Amino acid sequence: MKRLAVAAVLGTLAVALATDMIETAVRLISETGPDALSIAALARAMGINRTTVYYHFEHREALIGAVGCRRL
Repeated sequence: MKRLAVAAVLGTLAVALATDMIETAVRLISETGPDALSIAALARAMGINRTTVYYHFEHREALIGAVGCRRL
């Protein structure tokens, strides 16, 4: 039972982090335009490692897609 609780907390944190990434990407796009958005720029803006971004978004296009879905 304890493992399920830990998994639920980790899942919630992962969703929160991905949401923060999308919100930061929206901000970066509004400031510099979509062509300037990169995984590296997002990681720098958030103070995290690029690997963390790639864990949630396989590539830049997936991130852009998530931003597009958020705006609908």
